[in-house]
Amino acid sequence: MRLLPLSILAVLSLSACGVLPSPLATSNKSASTLKSAASSLVVNGKTLSLKVSAWTSNSGGINPNPFIVNVNVESSDGTVPAGIVPKRLYIVKGDQVWETGFTNENRGPYAPPSEKVARTSNRFSDGTTLNFAVDLATPQGVQLLRVAGDQVITSPQ
Repeated sequence: MRLLPLSILAVLSLSACGVLPSPLATSNKSASTLKSAASSLVVNGKTLSLKVSAWTSNSGGINPNPFIVNVNVESSDGTVPAGIVPKRLYIVKGDQVWETGFTNENRGPYAPPSEKVARTSNRFSDGTTLNFAVDLATPQGVQLLRVAGDQVITSPQ
């Protein structure tokens, strides 16, 4: 009987930390706007681009099989300027657009603020082609940045 309250506490704690996935919200941004956004930006003399890894997890646990997106802002010389932070993720499939925030999970002591993770309970099967874009906080304000090219989803084996 003691296990039930501990399980509830664990779920609430994970939810409060932003680790549990939630469903994607439909976005009011158009697919054409997101697909035509810049695939690179120059900030403080550095050319920035977006690298995305996305997959459906085959794990069990509290929320089995979440869709996970790892977003990493990269710089042409390897050093991302301070203040560059992904704020909102957009996922595009054809003309459909969804958006979500990023989790608060700790990516490790050396992970830069320019690297973020999003988890959603939505599933995209292997072979699905998606496009990704983010609202990126920069010293010049929020700017939209997209991943160059389509991403075909595959699950880790």
